[in-house]
Amino acid sequence: MQREPLILKIGGSVITDKERPLTIDRESIEAIAQEISEAYREGLRKIVLIHGGGSYGHYVVRNLISSRGEIDEDGFSEVTWWMGELNRELVMRLRGRGLPAVSISTHSIFYERSDGSLGYHLEPIVMMIERELIPVLYGDAIVSGKTRYSILSGDTIAWRLSLELGCKRVLFATNVDGVFDRDPSKPGARLLKELRISSDIVSLDDSSSKYDVTGGMRKKILEGLEPLRRGVRALIFNGRKKGNIYRALKGYEDVGTVVIY
Repeated sequence: MQREPLILKIGGSVITDKERPLTIDRESIEAIAQEISEAYREGLRKIVLIHGGGSYGHYVVRNLISSRGEIDEDGFSEVTWWMGELNRELVMRLRGRGLPAVSISTHSIFYERSDGSLGYHLEPIVMMIERELIPVLYGDAIVSGKTRYSILSGDTIAWRLSLELGCKRVLFATNVDGVFDRDPSKPGARLLKELRISSDIVSLDDSSSKYDVTGGMRKKILEGLEPLRRGVRALIFNGRKKGNIYRALKGYEDVGTVVIY
């Protein structure tokens, strides 16, 4: 019987076409919804979903910074609108598979304090999980007491919730097979089955697509130092490969790289 919640963070590159602004990948989203539905029907009832921005959030933020140098009031409204649209696209397909998915506006739950620390109100999410609803959050713009507005990535949300909700596992569905010992586009690159960050010294690829404003694989892992030290186990895998999300949800770790402390 499942005791603690499980977090699945789906990269924006998995559910959107990152090279085409404001474009979802319908086939990928449908496949993801089906695999989550199968796991839910088989008893995995405490799931928190988080998704990235892909060709929605990253594209809009990049344009705002390029044209205005910052996210202003109108820009904040624009980012939150488009991320809400992407969120609804995913939730609609989850509900179409019979899942009790619920859109959660990240900017209504999270905020940045004047000292730069992250504030949040999680009671509604906790209550939803207890009722076997599936909260669906996302990377978003949030209000800030330090810089007026800032960007909160889906990875940061996943790691923070893993601590606050007492999760044992965090799953990161990306558009790559996992963590490699070097740039995976270079000859001889080797997929790591396990990465123990307390002892392994590896050269992690930190490249990103032209729309990625939240960093690459290195940042994804290093942001999780505290949860990993406390025993959280992470799995980074390719969410575009058929069956991988289902297998990851069911506890199989042969689909990517296991990250432990």
